[in-house]
Amino acid sequence: MRKFIASLVAKSLTKSLRAFQLGGRTALPGFLAEKIFPSLLSELRENFSKGIILITGTNGKTTTARLVTNVLKAKGYRVIHNFTGSNLTRGILGQILINYSLQWASHGHLGYYKCLNCGFQRTNLDISALSICTALDIELKSTIDVLSEATPDFGRLERFKVDSKECILLLAENPAGFSINIDTVKREKRKKNFLIILNDNLADGTDTSWIWNVDFESLKDEDFRFVICSGIRAEDIALRLKYACIPQAKIEIINDVRQAFQRAVALMNDDERLYILPNYTAMLAIRGYLAGEGLLMDFWRSQ
Repeated sequence: MRKFIASLVAKSLTKSLRAFQLGGRTALPGFLAEKIFPSLLSELRENFSKGIILITGTNGKTTTARLVTNVLKAKGYRVIHNFTGSNLTRGILGQILINYSLQWASHGHLGYYKCLNCGFQRTNLDISALSICTALDIELKSTIDVLSEATPDFGRLERFKVDSKECILLLAENPAGFSINIDTVKREKRKKNFLIILNDNLADGTDTSWIWNVDFESLKDEDFRFVICSGIRAEDIALRLKYACIPQAKIEIINDVRQAFQRAVALMNDDERLYILPNYTAMLAIRGYLAGEGLLMDFWRSQ
């Protein structure tokens, strides 16, 4: 009976949250289901006859999970995939309960690593790409066909326009991801400007000292007119940019995310591009605002 009640609560709460446009929430329903029936996740695991795929690493987990999901669905698998990125047990459980009648098909982390001091690094892989699909005996052509149609996951290289002004949303939630995003932006030839949003909510990790490990110094020679710092810890980002030798005349602090975005768009020229770099809860905040303005689709509606 408690299993049934836990499932019913999760499903009902999720539908209510979405009906009132409060997001695609899975963590809260999963949290309540855990409280009602603590062993629920362990019991549900037995229902996954096709197995479970685990995707881990520092960056790229959500995107990789979405690509794999697309390939499996194209081959007729019924897949449960937590597209919201809520990867604690409550988020996973919440997504399973929402899709309780489905089957969840998900391997080890294959990311590259190398120590610049001692030279220790990942060995060459026997399979350097498409390993999950290969392990599931899905033919290579089918996998490539699906991946060729892939679109960015929410918050990851999403492009949209405000009138004729182009904006790109790039999730940046840790030093490695932030530095890679900066490197990606630097390769773009188009004139660029920045909106950096930093929060320190529980889901972000309340210690934001990691920003001092981000390669902001590489931006000092880039051709951009402004960088707006926003979010709960906007001042911390501004200070970090100051120590990265970014000219103070280019830095502006606006804590309110909506006002910061509106200011950035107002400052842009039509031939420029705005790069929005938020950490996790900041991404949810700015994306929620953009969806409300009709600039992006609510991420749960596209699934």
